[in-house]
Amino acid sequence: MIDSVPPDGGVESEGAPLSGRPRKKVLRKDTESEQPAQKECATAEAAYRRIVDLCSYHEFCQVKMRERLRRDGIREDLIDAAIGKAVRVGLIDDLRWGEMRASALMRKGVGCDGIIRELRDNGIDATKVDGWPHTFMEKYGDDFGRALDFIRKSPPKSKNPRASAYAKLIRKGYSNSIAAQASAAWYEEGTYSGMR
Repeated sequence: MIDSVPPDGGVESEGAPLSGRPRKKVLRKDTESEQPAQKECATAEAAYRRIVDLCSYHEFCQVKMRERLRRDGIREDLIDAAIGKAVRVGLIDDLRWGEMRASALMRKGVGCDGIIRELRDNGIDATKVDGWPHTFMEKYGDDFGRALDFIRKSPPKSKNPRASAYAKLIRKGYSNSIAAQASAAWYEEGTYSGMR
């Protein structure tokens, strides 16, 4: 026998469910995990747990972690204590982050001057990073070669291609001399769109 469909199309009305049994009320209870981060981190230990959680996704240096915790609205004294503990146990290591960041930037074609600047902005002395710069250049190539590769792959489109290539390399973190040498070498190849 086929049951007939109720006039409301089988959808439960606000009253009783179709089954005829009373509906259970589901009480929502606000837990700590549902609260915003600033309410979770009322203690240094809670701020440290937040660091552990964030570091499970990727590396942080102290400066980047401090910025992240400030965005979460955590008090400065709690941030200091939590970062101090994270550094002591090796969860945050500026030199490890610097090595990872320098490798990533070199793979993206950023020049050594730009990498040094970024590390310095994050409180890291590039000369203290293991293998800087020789090991990195052995692996990813020297600045001249990477600059030339970058400008070949991403040539400028302008009326003055050599000057545009130079400016593009400067923005990419190469020194004045490397940018000048690489843009001149690229221009002499004659491979730009406005070939002579």
